[in-house]
Amino acid sequence: MKQNYTAEEADSLVKIAYQLILLRDPDPVGAPLAAANLLSHRLDLKSLFEDLLRSQEFAASQAKFLHAYVRPEWRQALIDHSQNGEFKLILSFLMKHGARHQIIVDVGARGRERSNSYDLLRHFSWRGLLVEANPSLYDSIRDEFAGTDMVLEESAVSDYEGEAELFFGINEDISSLGQVAVAGWGDVKGHTTVRVHRLAAILEKYAMPADFDVLSLDIEGEDIKVFNDLIVHSPFRPRLAVIEVGDAADVSELVARGFAPEVQAAYAILTSCGPNLFLQSRALDAARP
Repeated sequence: MKQNYTAEEADSLVKIAYQLILLRDPDPVGAPLAAANLLSHRLDLKSLFEDLLRSQEFAASQAKFLHAYVRPEWRQALIDHSQNGEFKLILSFLMKHGARHQIIVDVGARGRERSNSYDLLRHFSWRGLLVEANPSLYDSIRDEFAGTDMVLEESAVSDYEGEAELFFGINEDISSLGQVAVAGWGDVKGHTTVRVHRLAAILEKYAMPADFDVLSLDIEGEDIKVFNDLIVHSPFRPRLAVIEVGDAADVSELVARGFAPEVQAAYAILTSCGPNLFLQSRALDAARP
C-alpha cells in the first residue's frame, strides 16, 4: 500500500533517515531528490533506508554507527560468517600455531553464509579450494567469493571415484549422496547425477601441500568416511580439521564415532562447536621444542 506524505513530512523523514543511519544531516543535493521521490512514490520509506544502509558512505562509517547504537560488550570484534562461531575457534588455533601455507580446503562449501572459509579468504587473503556437489549453488558461490583467491571444484566427495545420485532436501543447504541423510531433515525434493571424487584426488589435482592449514568437512553423512579415506590412503595431513559429526560435544574418543585407527594416531580432539569436531594434528605437538 502506497503511503502519501506532505512535502513537510517527506523532508522530515529524509532528515531522520540520514541522521539515524549516516549520523549526519542530509546534503542539500541528495535530500530534495529523496524527498521528491517519496512524494512521487518512486521511492518508499523502506527503500530509502535500504539505499542508505547499502551506500558506500555507510560501509565506510559503520564503526561510528555501531559506536552510536551498540553497547561495547555486545559488539563482535570480528566479522564471522560461520554458523556456530567456528571461525573464531579457527583463528584461536592459528594464533597459537600459526599458518604454514594460508590455505583452507572447504568441502561442502555452499556459500558465504555459515561458511568456515569465507572470512579467511575475504579478510585475511588466504587461498581456498572450495568443493561443492550441488550444481544450483555454483553461480552464487562464484558471486559471493568473487575477488578472493579461491578455486571451485564442482563435484561430490566420498571414498570412491565415479558417479552417484545427489539428493536434495527442503532447501539448498541440504544435499547429500545419502538419501537417508537428506530425509532426516524433511522431504526429499529431487536428485541429480554428479561426479564423485576421493578427496585426495582433488587435493592432488590442485597441488595442495600435504600439510595445508585447515580442512572443513560438511557433507551430510560422508564426513567421517571421507576423512578416514584421506588419512588411511594418502599423505595429506591438514594441520586442523573441522568435521561435522553431530552432537560433537558428546565425543570424547574418536573411536566412538568410527574414526579409523590411523586417524586416532594422527589426530587429537581439540574442541567442538555445534555439530563440528575440531581435530588437531599430533605432529604440531611433536614439532614443539
